[in-house]
Order: sequence, then C-alpha cells, then structure tokens
Amino acid sequence: MLLTRLEYYLADLDRSGRIMVIGAAHANPDYAHWYGNAPAKSDLIEIRDAAHKLTRMKKVYRGDSFPPIGPLPAGS
Repeated sequence: MLLTRLEYYLADLDRSGRIMVIGAAHANPDYAHWYGNAPAKSDLIEIRDAAHKLTRMKKVYRGDSFPPIGPLPAGS
C-alpha cells in the first residue's frame, strides 16, 4: 500500500512538472504556481514521508537500529 501511494505521488509530480512548463511557456505565472508548483511541493512532502517510513521499516525489519519513534504505518 505504501509503495502504491508512492507511485501515485511520483506520477502526480510528473504531471505537475508538465503543467509548470506549460504555465512558464505561456508566460502565465499564476497558472504555473497554482496548478504546477503548489501541487508539486505537496507531492514532494508526501514522497519524502513515504520514503522515510520505508527506510524506518527496512531498519526495523533488518534489525539495524533501535525501534522507531512512533507507530509504523498500518497495512504496509
């Protein structure tokens, strides 16, 4: 489930990047920001969160570190 979420946000990040280019090509900074840059920043936050959770899960299951602070994601 966590990997599926990560794939979704990576695809959405790609779409946001294309929209930013369209907005810049048409010299429309509002369109580039509200439909491209703002969703891209939101996607990056979600991608970093998912990557952090995957790294924590890997360390816990391999036994490389102390138990994580906070709960692991459910259903992953």
